[in-house]
Amino acid sequence: MSITAIPMHLQEVPTTDGTGTAAPHHNPEATRGRDVSFAERRAVLLHSLRVLLQQYPIGETLPSVRELATQLGQAQRYVGSAMVHLDRLGEVVYSPSGGRNAGRRRLSPQEQHPNDIAFDRAVRHGIESGRHGAGTVLPTAILAVQHGLTLELVPRALRLVIKDKLVAFWEGPHGPGYYVLTVSGRPA
Repeated sequence: MSITAIPMHLQEVPTTDGTGTAAPHHNPEATRGRDVSFAERRAVLLHSLRVLLQQYPIGETLPSVRELATQLGQAQRYVGSAMVHLDRLGEVVYSPSGGRNAGRRRLSPQEQHPNDIAFDRAVRHGIESGRHGAGTVLPTAILAVQHGLTLELVPRALRLVIKDKLVAFWEGPHGPGYYVLTVSGRPA
């Protein structure tokens, strides 16, 4: 039985070397004359975008997607898609449609995405009150609906609860899901 904080398919983007770590800085000579897969191009773009975003202080407004695309020499639609991906991971706040809490800014690793705060509080309150007991599966679909999130955003919303070792993704006795941990940090 294996416990991981976040399901493997959500932890990291594919990389050119297949290790799951950040892709090296893009070297056009390395890909010249050979077919480059979509996953490789995506990994390089995400890495380049992450490097570019490091230049901007955490919490301050980021440039528009148009400006970022110009700086990266990429099409706006690809940079916008990469920003959506980073938003889903909880690295930035970005809403292409200008929805609730719209804006573009970097998040610190300890900062909750503004759209996830109520979800996080509900999970913590449920654990503290005993409603979600140790070893039980969190009702993530119900919580997501109650707090206006889609299921694909649940890992982002649980990011800090997982970091605090209150919950972990586990292939448990009731199937895969986010299980409430015991005091020792292990499922009951």
